[in-house]
Amino acid sequence: MRAGGNVLVSAAVAIIVVSCATDTFRVAGIPTFGRIQDISVADIEAALAAYKGPHPDPHDRVGEIEVVSHDEIRFYQGRAPSSYVSRVRKKGKWELGSVVLVHSAY
Repeated sequence: MRAGGNVLVSAAVAIIVVSCATDTFRVAGIPTFGRIQDISVADIEAALAAYKGPHPDPHDRVGEIEVVSHDEIRFYQGRAPSSYVSRVRKKGKWELGSVVLVHSAY
């Protein structure tokens, strides 16, 4: 009876550990969260390319990406919440949206 109880406890622990180890959704290697079901990966990559521009700075790194809606994506400098630049889709093109700078003291 004791061996059967140990097996059940081991199985329960394994299920809990597996359920806690969720994979983070990533686009271009960047953790991405929010309404990711509302937009395709290709659209997120297009917005990221528009954010980086024609001459990307290798030191300007995106920490996280948040999909706000089908037509708005935020690119955080670090982990959210932090400073971010958003891109909004207008007439099929990704344009500059809002820019929010968060001071480190806040």
